[in-house]
Amino acid sequence: MTLGVFHQVHHNPKATEEAIKSFREFHPKNPYVLIRDGDGDDFSEIAKEYDCLYLIEENNLGYRDHNHPSGIYGMTRVEVLEWLNRFRMACTLCNTDHIIMMEDDVHIRGEIHVPDDWEFAGQAKPGNLLQEAFMDYLTEKYDVKWNVNYY
Repeated sequence: MTLGVFHQVHHNPKATEEAIKSFREFHPKNPYVLIRDGDGDDFSEIAKEYDCLYLIEENNLGYRDHNHPSGIYGMTRVEVLEWLNRFRMACTLCNTDHIIMMEDDVHIRGEIHVPDDWEFAGQAKPGNLLQEAFMDYLTEKYDVKWNVNYY
């Protein structure tokens, strides 16, 4: 099993460094794609120190809360598609069996092991149900058997 990392950042270099450092403690050579989101802080030195592939994306896809002046909550459809494209790019660049999405509030406390029979996993939130049509599409496209219907 090989494991790569997608990590998108904007600000908080200290938190980013701590998250990367905790991952590198147990996975020093795994591919790690660090993407600066929009006009955020410069993370190039952190990327260099921890052997991350560092990319800079022009648009800031930061999440909007319910108080945002635009009235938009979360991301627009166009922004979600751009985020998915970034995630896909990281998957391609890592060229690993599995990929995890790191964030600045994640602290790795041990070596990560992914069971051989896992193809996809996410945070266990039984209330976030996947639509049946989407489950059927994924089942047909990837010939997988689901053990949960939520993300």
